[in-house]
Amino acid sequence: MDKDGVLVELIVRPDGAVTQPYSVDEMRFTPHAKSAVDILRGLNYLVFVVSNQGKVGDGLIASADHLEMHAVLMTSLDIDDAVYAVDRCSEYFKPGTMMIDELCGKYDVDRARSWMVGDSWRDVKVGTNAGLKTIYLSPKHDPTIAPFKANFQAHDVLDAALIIENYGRY
Repeated sequence: MDKDGVLVELIVRPDGAVTQPYSVDEMRFTPHAKSAVDILRGLNYLVFVVSNQGKVGDGLIASADHLEMHAVLMTSLDIDDAVYAVDRCSEYFKPGTMMIDELCGKYDVDRARSWMVGDSWRDVKVGTNAGLKTIYLSPKHDPTIAPFKANFQAHDVLDAALIIENYGRY
């Protein structure tokens, strides 16, 4: 799943810009992030984070702050692994599939049984391109999502986990 806006709350800056947190002091988990991960782990899913972190590559977020936020995310939510794309020109940067390809190869993941949960068109497109089912978190009502139809929409990450939990029942 994506990190910012899915597991970690976005920040509204004084100028009105909505961004990811720049330090662990600003970092807050979204409501129910831990519950959602716990549901997925209870279903025997591995839980991965694939996240564009262009502001790290641009120098707006210090590498040390990024690493500290990563450590808090991994331990607080019991995430199995995470891959970040910091270079906007890299094949890793979503919607490129290299982050997902790397994790699928490393953990022998069955893509047909796997999901991408995200809050942007890039998340939906990378999931679709990588052969995963996709869930778009819709509170943002991103008008650019239309060309990249997600398999499901959810209000938040807990709703997404419940969709995954119930998917095999129907």
